[in-house]
Amino acid sequence: MESKTTAQRVLEMAGPVPITQNYMNHFLKEIGSGITSLKDDLKSCIRDVQKEMPEVGGRVDDLECTVDAQAEDQEMLWRLIVTLEEQQIELHLKQDNLENGSHQNNVRIRGVPRDEEGADIIAYTAGLLRAVGGDPCGHCCYLIWPIRWRWHQGAPVPHRTSWP
Repeated sequence: MESKTTAQRVLEMAGPVPITQNYMNHFLKEIGSGITSLKDDLKSCIRDVQKEMPEVGGRVDDLECTVDAQAEDQEMLWRLIVTLEEQQIELHLKQDNLENGSHQNNVRIRGVPRDEEGADIIAYTAGLLRAVGGDPCGHCCYLIWPIRWRWHQGAPVPHRTSWP
């Protein structure tokens, strides 16, 4: 089926009206006024779009500035993360080094019997250290106690009745 032109459709709607010069002039005027109103509508829409373009352009500029600032912040944060990771690795290595060094500086006292001087083994050991090495400032032995206590006690002394 062939598509009909606008003129053919108008003629079909008009029915058996004779086509005269006046009819054609009127028809062309209506088409011209339709085109003119369409052109005016398009101009109005274009004006509205042109009015909104600076605002849209400003928004795009603002978004570009925001994205650039966020990209810079992200780059700075990544550098900070890398720096902190490097510092964490350094601190972990220092901690391991200090732990290994502190293990080398530990003093081990062996052979302190369980039943000696009652139940206060800390006071007994502090007195033993003062008696053996002295305590020049009078309180140095007590400074080391809170750091770490690890007791390795020997087996209890057997009663004299079980000796061979």
